[in-house]
Amino acid sequence: MTNYKVIRSKQLSKDYESRYIIIDAKTLNILDDANGYGYKSKENAYKAWKYKTRSFEDQNERNKKYEAVIKWIDKNKKIIDELDNMAFYALKDGDDLTTKDIEEVIGKHEEFTTRQFIYVYHNYNKVKRNIRKINNKNRPK
Repeated sequence: MTNYKVIRSKQLSKDYESRYIIIDAKTLNILDDANGYGYKSKENAYKAWKYKTRSFEDQNERNKKYEAVIKWIDKNKKIIDELDNMAFYALKDGDDLTTKDIEEVIGKHEEFTTRQFIYVYHNYNKVKRNIRKINNKNRPK
């Protein structure tokens, strides 16, 4: 749905805190109000609506990229071990690994972005399990 806009809700907002809802631009019907609480910012409302109305093709594209990351991780265990060591010592020193640090170790890839790699790296088992579920669901019986 492309005809929507985010507005400040007078009913959900307080004097000191604004709350936003998503409405249909033509009919002015409420499309989403965050379960009656409203969103704390316009940006959060737009992000939530984009997520809630994403297409099946977008989900498929994202999952294909995550699959590419998983295959890369499975092929490059030594690099992942090096990354784990870097993360351990950074944490020990009270630092965080930056995107640039990770990019220096894994290099640039056309199949996926560094941000996608970081997400899969931190949520490897969860992502792998979800992709396996999706693949099993789509498999012909």
